[in-house]
Amino acid sequence: MNNNINYLYIILCSLCYALFYFAYKFASNYISNIHLIILQYFILSAFFIIYIIFKHKEFIKEVNLRTIGYASVLGLTSIFSALLLYKMLKSESFVKIVSVLEPLIVIMSVILGVVYLQDILSITNICGIILSLIGIYLTIH
Repeated sequence: MNNNINYLYIILCSLCYALFYFAYKFASNYISNIHLIILQYFILSAFFIIYIIFKHKEFIKEVNLRTIGYASVLGLTSIFSALLLYKMLKSESFVKIVSVLEPLIVIMSVILGVVYLQDILSITNICGIILSLIGIYLTIH
């Protein structure tokens, strides 16, 4: 794939995540955490049901106990992280939370990739982790 397209996707994905946190911060002023999460997943479920209606044959072929297990883990971790995010956004500054959370996600993803997926840890990855840790330290203090 073209590198320019990859950069565009990275920028769009980052923007979507930033807007997600931003919307959570505003919504937390008007609705309780559990109701926000329920509403969010209710709306997502409606979109997924529409997708399944149109792509049901492909969907049914790929559903088995393993995919249901993975989907359950994804759903539970998503709900748990949404609850924690809501609690953090209620008590801390938006900028501080996102400035700490995002680098930690990158660091943990690299570690999980190396440990469980046998990804190669490069000097660039190590430098990125060190810089992320320095950024987190500077944000907190």
